[in-house]
Amino acid sequence: KHKQTVRNITFQAAVELNSLNTEFHQCSFFGCVTARAGTHRIHKCVVKNHDTHGLVLHSPCSATIEHCELSHNRGPAIEVNTLGVVNVTHNNVHHNSHGIVVTKGDKEKCTIQHNNIHDNTSPGITIKLDGSATITNNEVHDGTWGIVIKENADSYVSDNKCFNHRHTGICIQTTNNPLVFRNRLHHERRGIVVTGKGADTPSGAPAVPELTGKPRIEQNDFDGNTRSAISIKNGGTPVVVRNTIHDGRWGIIVQKHGAGHIEHNDIHSNSRPGIGIKTHASPVVRHNKIHDGQAMGIICNENAEGVIEDNEFFSNRHSAITVKSGAKPAIKRNKITKEKRGLDIAEDGCGIIEDNEITHCSKSGLSIKAGAKPTVLANKLSYGRQGVVAHEKSGGEVERNIFSKNECGNVVVKKGGATEFRNNQYRYEEDNVEKFVPIEVPSEHTHKASIYPSQAFMATLPGEAPQSTRVKPIGDVKRHTTTVPVLDIPPKTTTSSSSLGDSARLSSEVKNNPTIHSPHTPIVDDSSDDDTDAA
Repeated sequence: KHKQTVRNITFQAAVELNSLNTEFHQCSFFGCVTARAGTHRIHKCVVKNHDTHGLVLHSPCSATIEHCELSHNRGPAIEVNTLGVVNVTHNNVHHNSHGIVVTKGDKEKCTIQHNNIHDNTSPGITIKLDGSATITNNEVHDGTWGIVIKENADSYVSDNKCFNHRHTGICIQTTNNPLVFRNRLHHERRGIVVTGKGADTPSGAPAVPELTGKPRIEQNDFDGNTRSAISIKNGGTPVVVRNTIHDGRWGIIVQKHGAGHIEHNDIHSNSRPGIGIKTHASPVVRHNKIHDGQAMGIICNENAEGVIEDNEFFSNRHSAITVKSGAKPAIKRNKITKEKRGLDIAEDGCGIIEDNEITHCSKSGLSIKAGAKPTVLANKLSYGRQGVVAHEKSGGEVERNIFSKNECGNVVVKKGGATEFRNNQYRYEEDNVEKFVPIEVPSEHTHKASIYPSQAFMATLPGEAPQSTRVKPIGDVKRHTTTVPVLDIPPKTTTSSSSLGDSARLSSEVKNNPTIHSPHTPIVDDSSDDDTDAA
């Protein structure tokens, strides 16, 4: 019940605080300070112990540790193992084995705030076992790991700055549901790692076989991270929402059966894909804005699955979404514009592509390459260079899509392409009335493409009136306007002389002017591949 005040004393040996309520002011401790009971205040003290821990707090004690210098302790500078009230504030914690470790605590009572934590060998802050803490407004930097939350721990982590760690800013491996909110993580190797096994945790503890926690990562700012902003792996299932991820290498990587929800994030200006999904990962990626990247918006490969829906993509250097290597995501209701390629399906890529809006792509809206077998349903592809390009040995189905005003062809079938096209339409307006015309791709176009002129087979639909079409030609040829001739393609069994004359005339015009085409008609092209730049 009585308070004892100690000032300006140097303690060379270990100190045990068992019952008294004590205040230490401007003292120096060169042995371990252990509190087992009472309420204590340690103010403007130096804690330096080369042999073991600095300060250890056991139940049921409470303590305030403020404005102290805690350094060069062989164990943790501070270890909290109490459900009492603990406030660790405005300290300088550096060059210890561990910074602050909480093994038992209540986040309503245990607060770690406004500290400068740096250059520790192991994590700056570790919350483990049944520990819980509120961690706010700290600077955690220049160590191996910044903050680690593992085992059954829970915490509220907000408004901290984490930077310059050799491994990870924040590592989460827990069965609980911590909240990581409004932090800035910059110039880390990895900003945040959420893992279901102990791969990225700093201790040698046995791996936890299954973790069911759903950490929430919300409104954080990530920039300049050299590997990834967020890595989700080994069954991790976080909720990643309303973060800004920019100017780093990879944005988010989901791998090794990782899952979770990635929603309402702004991901831009990264040198690698905004989101990478691979090795059997299956996240839900929804309502994100992914733009201005130097590679793809999203890449799915190595048998990844998942759902990619209702996102907005624009101005990525290579493609909005690339799918390959056995991946089969569901890609639905996305808005894709101003990309080099909207969707690039390659190397055994599969999946369902449905109800997306793809516009103003400088190469193609959808590219289906060798071995790819997507199911493409009810998409809108318009105002690009080419709509759908089916390459040699492509597969899959393209059905019930609507094309409009793609300058160099709505459907392009390369020699040897085996993609099936059914019930697709070209949309146009006439006298302010919206009209639809079927786009037919006969099977011989797919399997005998080499019989057509090398530049392309180009014509209007049979019986359609001529029209003027502004064309963006291939290569350096200048843009110009030309009138498209009308061609009735005769049946092979009843060929008339007049029809042959029209056909010969068209063939001659196409040969002399390779830019003549109609936006309605599929292009079958056996010339050199104009759409194979590697992403």
